[in-house]
Amino acid sequence: MSVKNYTSKDRIEALMLISIATSWQDYFDIFLEYAENYIDSYTGRNFLADTEASAKVFDGNGEKEMIIGDFVELGSITITNSSGTETVLTSDQYYLYPANSTPKTRIVIDEDLTQVFTKGQQNISISAKWGYSTTVPKEIEFAATIILSGIINFAYEHNSEVQSEGIGEYNVTYNRKEDWVKYQRAIEILDKYKKITF
Repeated sequence: MSVKNYTSKDRIEALMLISIATSWQDYFDIFLEYAENYIDSYTGRNFLADTEASAKVFDGNGEKEMIIGDFVELGSITITNSSGTETVLTSDQYYLYPANSTPKTRIVIDEDLTQVFTKGQQNISISAKWGYSTTVPKEIEFAATIILSGIINFAYEHNSEVQSEGIGEYNVTYNRKEDWVKYQRAIEILDKYKKITF
């Protein structure tokens, strides 16, 4: 089990005005992991970047520019041509965009070079710390807290729910209208952070 701590037990307890028993920690972690996976799947993002770089491969497009997934730090770029020759770009041979913020999503090779992202299948290897941010954005923290509280509320089988809705394998339930409004706000936040794919 691997949780990213998009939210915490303390935040859930403060929101729900309950105390979660220590014996219930395993269930809490299961529900937290599900809420995090739901958020990542819904938005197409990973909101807590990897602490260590790992390599991913991409198809070369024959251009000087590549749009890739969210990352916060780049390790290396290796381009392999059709004859198997590898070219490793140095940091002064490319630019990362957006220039002054993270996550980075785009790499542009210096226009003074003849090098391009050579056209091919899985011939571009990029090592990076993949993810949206080094710390979870506050809005995502809020959304995770609201969604997880709804899952826990349903698990406690409250009979006085105002609204209930299914999210994947689980249901969320809210006993007060103001909590249902918060859930709707949480979904609006996730919509705002959705990755646009072409």
